[in-house]
Amino acid sequence: MLLKFIDRQKELEVLENAYKSNKPDFIIIYGRRRLGKTELVKKFIKDKQAFYFLAKQENLELELERFKEKIAKKFNIFIEADNLEKLFEEIGKKIKGRTIIVIDEFPYWVLRDEKIISEFQYLWDEILSKQNRILILLGSYMSIMEQKVIGYKSPLYGRRTAQIEIKPFRVTDIKGFLPINTGT
Repeated sequence: MLLKFIDRQKELEVLENAYKSNKPDFIIIYGRRRLGKTELVKKFIKDKQAFYFLAKQENLELELERFKEKIAKKFNIFIEADNLEKLFEEIGKKIKGRTIIVIDEFPYWVLRDEKIISEFQYLWDEILSKQNRILILLGSYMSIMEQKVIGYKSPLYGRRTAQIEIKPFRVTDIKGFLPINTGT
């Protein structure tokens, strides 16, 4: 059976409004696994200047290198950076225009080193909030996203410009997408 993406119109509207605002945005998207977070974001960035990165449960140095290589290839640029601060400074210098940067499964990085959260606080406060960027962090680990990323005690608290919790569809939401069996 081929699964189709079921439009999440409200969530797409939040993302589109952020994009149209033409100001820096920091968006957190979270929810349980298999609810469509990744497909939502991929649909949103489809026709925009964007970079999508799926984090892995790897050493953060390897992940930073992989991130750097993939974004350099995507935008056909050379980036020389050995840490996140330098990486995002280089991105700011070399990638012009409204750009969306997506990091999917951000909690994998948090599990490797919780200091990554305060690094992203610094990146947002000192670099990304001064650029024409949208930073989107996605996560499926609900406890990490709620406590460590968006929670009151998180270094990122108060910095996000939008937050989207993806919840399971209700039957009334998907009724129109189900085939109707009339018995004939």
